[in-house]
Amino acid sequence: MNQNQRKQRGVELLFLAQVFAAATSLAAILPLPDGLLNLVSLASIAGLVLMVAGLNTLRTQNGGYRWAYRLTIGELVLAFLGGTVSAFAGMMVSVAAMLQTMSLVSIFVMALELAAMYLCCGGTMELIRPIAPQAAEQGSMIRMLILVVLAASVASLALDLLSLGAASFVALLASILQVACAAYFARFLFQCRKLMGAVPGPGE
Repeated sequence: MNQNQRKQRGVELLFLAQVFAAATSLAAILPLPDGLLNLVSLASIAGLVLMVAGLNTLRTQNGGYRWAYRLTIGELVLAFLGGTVSAFAGMMVSVAAMLQTMSLVSIFVMALELAAMYLCCGGTMELIRPIAPQAAEQGSMIRMLILVVLAASVASLALDLLSLGAASFVALLASILQVACAAYFARFLFQCRKLMGAVPGPGE
C-alpha cells in the first residue's frame, strides 16, 4: 500500500465512522423500540472502532490527526472511568449522585469527542489542500458547526444539572445540530476521498 492509498484508506474509514455517527445521532432523537436501540448501540461502537482505525492510519500525516487520535483514545478511557465512578456513586451514595456524575462525565466526553472531530476536520483540510484547495475550505464551515454543537451540548447539560425547564429543548437542538454536523462531515470526507482517488499514485 503506497502513501496515497494509505491516505485514501484512512479517509474512507473516517467517512464510514461519520456515517455511523450521523445514523446513531439521528436514532437518539427518534422514538425507537428497544430492539432497535440495541442495534443503535452496536452501530455506535462500530463507529468508534472505525474512527480510531481511521485516525490510527492517518496520525502520521499531520498534527491534527495525531491529536484527534489521542483525544479519541482519551474519550474512550474517560467514558470507561466515568461509567465506573458513576456506578460506584450510585452504590455508595445515591441514585441522584450517580446521575449527576454521569452528567458531568458526559460534558467532558462530549467535549473530547467534538474536539477530536474538530481536529480531524482540520487534518483532512490540510491533507486535501495541496490537491484541491477550494474543496479543503469547505471544512471551515464544518469546524464552525462543531463549535456550535459543542456550545449547545454543554448548555443543555448545564441546564439539566441546574434542573431548568429549557434543558430538554436545548438538548433536542444540540442533537439535531449533531446529526447535521456528522452528515455534513461525512459528505466532506466522501468528497475528499473521491478527489484523492483521482490523483495517480507512483508509477501510474
